[in-house]
Amino acid sequence: MIALISIKTLNEKYGVDTNIEDNYILPSIQKCQDLLIYNILCKEKYNQLILDVDNDNVSPEDDTLIKDYIQPVIAYYVKSEIVQSTTYKMKNVGLDGVEKATFDELIRLSKKYMIDSEA
Repeated sequence: MIALISIKTLNEKYGVDTNIEDNYILPSIQKCQDLLIYNILCKEKYNQLILDVDNDNVSPEDDTLIKDYIQPVIAYYVKSEIVQSTTYKMKNVGLDGVEKATFDELIRLSKKYMIDSEA
């Protein structure tokens, strides 16, 4: 899979916690690229960007397109997806005395991130 965003970027720029395993994140990146980005850009532009990223030959204009416009959409989409896929993990992690998130709170958070990705 060729991703238009790295897990490192998701961690550092978009606050995706580093304790979330890649196998939760990578399918969400692929899903976003397949369902949203591909349809927004059109087949030709999407394929050209993927090829350029794979060959490490991205033009300055396309680099701006990816970093300023595509990556935020992917990041918030991924955040909305991983809330559900890691719910059990998230609900069972916490410090003593700290109330754990309820399922409804996690769903609200997931919806918030989805709204961010759509924006």
